[in-house]
Amino acid sequence: MLWLPSIAFLAPGLAPPNTQRAPPPVAVSDGWFLTSVREGAPEPDGAELPALCAPLVPALWVGERRVMRLRDPNEFQLLASLQSHESDDSSFLHVPSRSVINVNATEAKVLQLSPSRAVVLGVDRRQVLAKVGERPFLRLKGRRIRDEPLAGSSTTASLDAAKAQCCELWAAAANLTQRLQERKLAARLEALGGAASSMLLSIPQADQVELSSSAAGSRDASSASASPPQLVSSCDEYLEAGLSLEEELEKAREWMAPGGDDDPLPLLSVQSFIALRLASGHDEQQHAAATASTDGLARWAAVADLLEAKRNELQVLDIIARMGNSSE
Repeated sequence: MLWLPSIAFLAPGLAPPNTQRAPPPVAVSDGWFLTSVREGAPEPDGAELPALCAPLVPALWVGERRVMRLRDPNEFQLLASLQSHESDDSSFLHVPSRSVINVNATEAKVLQLSPSRAVVLGVDRRQVLAKVGERPFLRLKGRRIRDEPLAGSSTTASLDAAKAQCCELWAAAANLTQRLQERKLAARLEALGGAASSMLLSIPQADQVELSSSAAGSRDASSASASPPQLVSSCDEYLEAGLSLEEELEKAREWMAPGGDDDPLPLLSVQSFIALRLASGHDEQQHAAATASTDGLARWAAVADLLEAKRNELQVLDIIARMGNSSE
């Protein structure tokens, strides 16, 4: 969140008593809001971080790497100031709403930065409890949200087993997706007929699917030049693209810091957020529930439920496709 000297933008519901009603926030720069918050909230223990409100774009997930377009110089100045600091003070809060107090936000770091774009990574969760400053940029104080310690028969092995189950379900769904793609492509080529179709049918099916995907990618690239790219991909799109859940989860090791009280979430916790984002297709309700959750096993269970349902759906489609082929 940023401060413009000429205009003060007040978040709804935060005006103190006996004051005039604040004007509604003004949208700028692809949904980023420049916001100022009045004094009065208590300042509990927690880290003080600059913040950006983004109520008009999908919430940033822990473990998500995202490209942000910057259209306001103040946004660039804020993010550039973070890169000039040491790593202990190089984060900002991505707040997914107009309100900033008593909300859950994603702590993020800047990976790459230019005047027009930034690549950021969600690394942690914080509950915002107070505003501590507003110049030159709004600063909030937030308490880190941590998973509760494993209790009873639950152990780290339980989390590993839950992760392995989700990877197996994803792999099964990916295999079914590829099989359906191959069937659709073969049926299309057979319908075309001719020498060219016969030649294409002689190519291994995996290569046929790759050629078809490349052609679709070229069409998408040409249409993207006329319209802005979509930020959110569905689970189906990830599966059709051949994304490996296991490989995506392992990428978290590249930026996770070693253990310590002030370090980001444990690896298995972070990986549960990555898996839930991919399995749900960036679902906003799943994000809100996961960000507030302190139960890592429950998040993995949610991932397993989503992937099991997707696998079952694809199995039905595969049976229907096989029945159609056998009747010809």
